[in-house]
Amino acid sequence: MLFPSRSIFLLSALVLSAVVAGCTVRGTDRDTGGGGGGDTGGGGRVDGGGFNPEAGPVNPCSPGCGPMELCGDGDGNGLDDNCDGHVDEGCVCEPGTSRVCFAGPPDRRDIGACADGVEYCSEFGIYEGCSNGTSPSAETCDGVDNDCNAATDDGLSGCSSAITCPGNEIAPPLATHTLRGDRVYTGEALEWHWTIACPDSVPAELCPRLSTPNAENTDVYLTASGGYRVSLEVVLPDGTRQNCAWTLYVRGGGLRVELNWDTLPSTRGATDMDLHLHQWTSNAAESAWFDDNDDCYYANCTPGDEGVDWPGHPDSELSNCADAPHGGGDEWTARGGCANPRLDIDTNGGVSCDSSVTDPQDTDFCAPENINVDVPVIGQPYRILVNDYSNSGHNGTTFNTVNIYCGGNLRGSFGRDTEFLDFSTEDGAGFGGEDNASWIVADVVFFEAECGLDCRVYPILMKVQGELFSGVEFGPPWSCNYDPASHSCTPR
Repeated sequence: MLFPSRSIFLLSALVLSAVVAGCTVRGTDRDTGGGGGGDTGGGGRVDGGGFNPEAGPVNPCSPGCGPMELCGDGDGNGLDDNCDGHVDEGCVCEPGTSRVCFAGPPDRRDIGACADGVEYCSEFGIYEGCSNGTSPSAETCDGVDNDCNAATDDGLSGCSSAITCPGNEIAPPLATHTLRGDRVYTGEALEWHWTIACPDSVPAELCPRLSTPNAENTDVYLTASGGYRVSLEVVLPDGTRQNCAWTLYVRGGGLRVELNWDTLPSTRGATDMDLHLHQWTSNAAESAWFDDNDDCYYANCTPGDEGVDWPGHPDSELSNCADAPHGGGDEWTARGGCANPRLDIDTNGGVSCDSSVTDPQDTDFCAPENINVDVPVIGQPYRILVNDYSNSGHNGTTFNTVNIYCGGNLRGSFGRDTEFLDFSTEDGAGFGGEDNASWIVADVVFFEAECGLDCRVYPILMKVQGELFSGVEFGPPWSCNYDPASHSCTPR
């Protein structure tokens, strides 16, 4: 039986415009030129933020302030184009989708302390605002480029800071990353105090822990994508305390889909949800979920499996998977490369989930389930599904969240609205998955943008059960018509 969500009837089919990290694909309606516009000369604000109006654009993919907000194809571009303190105001969007955003002058993006946030599209089809980012602020004597003009502590008479805050960092998911205090202070400090704050997309119980939070350098194993805020307090030899903070972006390449659910930990029910990714087929009606090759899931895509054979999807470099948890990295290493696609961890399937375990190679280590396509095929749709494999005896509702990342950037976040991606006790009463309920989440299509790889997400949000797995029902038709010859996909 198919249960269309109300979004099928309420939402129009919007073609999502593209934003990649540090780069925006813009329309042609800007009449101020690429270097800025309006009365700001080079795009720098002069309203107390400490920006130099003569500095010109620092980031060539993000021009400066202009006279109007740009909505592109309708849903915005993640920037405050007119520098009024609001991002993508007046733009419409597809509920459940999301994008990286920057709430400062566009030409200060990714410079110094400035860091991207995330904007989510609400159920009303408008963005909720850009959150969890860092915008320019007035320069202070702290070893930080606060105003994001590529100069540290500039224009401050008599400033001599003992510490130097590093710029934002980038690290891959499912890998150990070292945070280095010796980059911040080179002397003999009395004390070191590290903290790390997780993005909203990471459940609190799964937020990674620092190995040695009171040491000069500390390691952290990063299980999920997103922007983590790192803070360090250094106690200097004279007893004074100085602080640094920066953003650690955890980004994988290509397509990365991460699944979290609230009853995942063993203390909350240890239910077993499964993530599926289906490749494009010329006739969806002839395809099926739980197929040995067309559907990548726990039975054929985990470490040690032979893997699926999808045309145009060769194995990728070991650096993408060598540190996978539960011994998965050793399995991929023995293979000689990372399967493409692959499921690095089947949480609560072959392993349990104990949020108190910190060793990623321990079989009880907890991490979100994920599927990766390191090298996606341009123009070819991929479909995402979540299956309630088993309620594991848990009596109550399970709420799932699916985050879709393209080139490291969050493009869709579904399940934040509890109306979607929830399963009742009865939905997981069977055992084996195929007879239990599922959510078809979205189709994802990649394309080459002006400054790199990007994708469009087409929400489906359809709950299904029963005949879906008979080989007759695949779900709705693909969201766009794929032409293998031109590697293009035209929206239906």
